[in-house]
Amino acid sequence: MELFSIKIRCTFQLVSTNVREKANQVINRYGKVIFTFLIFFTLLGTAQVAEAQSGLKINSLSEVTDKAKEGADTILDVAKYILAAVLGIALVFVIYSLATNNPHAKEYLLGWIIAVVVIMVAFLII
Repeated sequence: MELFSIKIRCTFQLVSTNVREKANQVINRYGKVIFTFLIFFTLLGTAQVAEAQSGLKINSLSEVTDKAKEGADTILDVAKYILAAVLGIALVFVIYSLATNNPHAKEYLLGWIIAVVVIMVAFLII
């Protein structure tokens, strides 16, 4: 039992040294680039937070609800465009499958029609 635990410890130490060596190689090779990106994204994030905080001057609860409504409407508009693009790409795939006599083309068409119906019902509910 003791021999087994010694083998496990030696194997673990060997693996951890290999991992350390690889990490050191990556840091030595790409350290300046990683550090530059870290600083860049930190400064970019700070600027974005400052800009976002300066644009949110709210004085009453009605302004909060108005801002929330605008945000929700924007998200819904973006979601509609994304879903329209996905359905358009899927329709191209379905038409291609039908044109090439794919054996599952009718299933694809049925699935696409069901997806359109589900999305339309979802947007009517929302």
